[in-house]
Amino acid sequence: MMAKGGGTVGQGGLRSAARRHRQLFPAPIRVRARVKQRPLEQLSGESTRTLTGECLERRLTCRPEGSMRVGVVVLVIGASVGAAAPVAGAGVGSLVTPDPLTAPSPPLAGELRVVTAPAEALERISPLLFREAATRGGTLRVLVVLGEPVVGELATGAAEADEVRGRYLASLQHRFVANVAPLGVRALRGYSQLPVVLVEVPAERLVEMAGDPLVRAVQLDRPVHAHRAEGGALIRANQLLAQGGTGRGVGIAVLDSGIDASHPEFAASGKIQAWGNYTDSPGDGRSDDNGHGTACAGIAAGSTGGMAPQAHLWALKVLDAEGRGSDSQILAALNDVYAHRNDFGGVKVVSISIGGSNVWGGNCDADNPAYATAIQQLVSAGIVVFVSAGNAGCSNGVEAPACVSGAVAVGAVYDGNVGVQPGDGMIFVGGCIPEELGGCQDAATFADKIACYSNSGERLDILAPANCATTPQPGGYKTCFGGTSAACPYAAGVAAQILSLQGSATPSQIKNAMMTTGRALTDSRNGITRRRIDAVSAYQALAGGGGGGGSLPYTYWVPVGARLAGAGGAQYFTDLGCLNVGAAAASIEVWLHKDGSVVKGAASVPAGAQAIFRDILGQLGQSGKGTLAVHSTQPLKVTSRTYNKTPAGTFGQYYDGYTVSDGISAGQSVWLPMLTENADYRTNIAITNTGSSPAQVTVTLYGGAGGVLASYSVSLAPGETKQENQPFKNRAGQTNLGAGYAKVTVSAGSGIIATASVLDAKTSDPTTIPAKP
Repeated sequence: MMAKGGGTVGQGGLRSAARRHRQLFPAPIRVRARVKQRPLEQLSGESTRTLTGECLERRLTCRPEGSMRVGVVVLVIGASVGAAAPVAGAGVGSLVTPDPLTAPSPPLAGELRVVTAPAEALERISPLLFREAATRGGTLRVLVVLGEPVVGELATGAAEADEVRGRYLASLQHRFVANVAPLGVRALRGYSQLPVVLVEVPAERLVEMAGDPLVRAVQLDRPVHAHRAEGGALIRANQLLAQGGTGRGVGIAVLDSGIDASHPEFAASGKIQAWGNYTDSPGDGRSDDNGHGTACAGIAAGSTGGMAPQAHLWALKVLDAEGRGSDSQILAALNDVYAHRNDFGGVKVVSISIGGSNVWGGNCDADNPAYATAIQQLVSAGIVVFVSAGNAGCSNGVEAPACVSGAVAVGAVYDGNVGVQPGDGMIFVGGCIPEELGGCQDAATFADKIACYSNSGERLDILAPANCATTPQPGGYKTCFGGTSAACPYAAGVAAQILSLQGSATPSQIKNAMMTTGRALTDSRNGITRRRIDAVSAYQALAGGGGGGGSLPYTYWVPVGARLAGAGGAQYFTDLGCLNVGAAAASIEVWLHKDGSVVKGAASVPAGAQAIFRDILGQLGQSGKGTLAVHSTQPLKVTSRTYNKTPAGTFGQYYDGYTVSDGISAGQSVWLPMLTENADYRTNIAITNTGSSPAQVTVTLYGGAGGVLASYSVSLAPGETKQENQPFKNRAGQTNLGAGYAKVTVSAGSGIIATASVLDAKTSDPTTIPAKP
């Protein structure tokens, strides 16, 4: 399928059975919706305690409650020497990074070490490529995924790690090209941020090339095409917009046919902050000779009708005027999104309404290792990637790259009654709904009806609105844009809305929130049930993740609550603050997670009021320390102060109220700086699990010069906090450390919050050290 002049549905386009006439699809829709607040579930059968707030009296009810195998073989190769490769993109807003193969191999500080795949050469070739080579022969255009260079110990800090990794990737690609040149392999391009090289290889030398020790996997470079909103009400995006989910500060990278920067929806200064052109078409990405990209961008972030109207855009042109492109062009754009992820206002969302011709029922990483590598690299950097499922009418799978495990695959539903689709005696046609078999037509359309052209299968993640939307096109507006091309930017725009309210939400958390909220819909073609996204519910699931229950969707975690004696005669207490700046009263429950059990209390905070619960553990009838969770019917500003009470007054520290999306997940790390352990100060490190599953964390302790002193592991149940007192002394034997720091890495779980306290040894006056990403 390809896009012409604005978008088509189905691999063969949209045709009239009588006239073989093509119809193009247009973009988004505006609506209003109301939220019904469920009543607060009452606690029963328990005694009550009176809570005295700073400005309000509270009554608090309390109760206790009990694919391809990636190996570990390391290949050691001598260091290469040459001139340094150029870095950074060309031009102020240009995303395009230089091809590392166009410059000499850069000098390296040490050996080039590469983690290789232990598989035999044949196992490194994707099944699809192997079939193609066997049937077609000749010269094949393929993407070669190389082993990741091992550079972790060569750099400190993210910026230096990127720079070092870039040099080693360039050297790795040069080495591979030199290795396989005698086989008649011709390198077409390298990638500055990916261990990938695009080459042409004689079919008879494919296996030999795949056997090179630097190679991890090989896939075809296939042609791709565009997948050709007013669904905002259906998915309650308008309502989340009214709650402040404007997308402000969030970047969306649209990989498509470019964006018409002269259109009023995108003409404001700073709306399109970065661009790149990866095709042979003229322009730099800020023009659109097809129209498909402009339509998609309008749904995601058009300034008047987009889901996230205040989000900024990156325009990456990977499709030409006919809506055609290739895997290698998309990979080049993904490479540059990663390279500049923190530039030009930053980017947190990628939208790709593009696909190929094959479908996969499940995970397709083995056939698409280059996509799998690139998308996982973006996800690990905190960027969520949405891809349209495709419009071939298949019920047994979705297209690539939607089928890659790291992507969020988006299918299409109607947002209301838009009449017969397509109208005028026409039919949808595609790979699974060919014209000779009658294609498909939706004779009746209504909200949440799954479109007959929308690809579906086990790999499909979510559903979003499509037909029939009004969206920008070069020179004006298109009145009926649709297809999974429209559904994808709807989801991307909602993600930007959520991120503007919950900036630390991870890709996996956003994906999970969308997949577990919204309306469940069953596809009659295959019996598969997926959820149509709901912006408000997804946001509430993130903001309230941790167990407050459906009627208490907002949850805030305070890592430490205390009422106990400390070192040197200190007596610690915690005050809890709840500020309700909204227009409705908030019913709340305060949960204390302590010693494997939960103690709960209930209260309320009127609209526009603040309640400060002094000595909150005392009001709950508890002593010791634990983790506090505030579950609420309305958004709150939750804060706390834990302090040492003395006859001379108090010495205290501030602990913020965190949501689960503020925490980090498996594969992520944060840093705790400015830690001291000597005769004047002592340090404690606390790790909190705000997630719903057990967590495993490693804490690594460093001296001021960067040397590793010790490390230890922490296992946490959901809702549990574990504090290590004086870890530098007890774990590393350090009693005169003036400037230490710690790295906290999560290997399992999500929603992990790390904090440290540095206490004055004489007064026990504590200072909170929040984690830094």
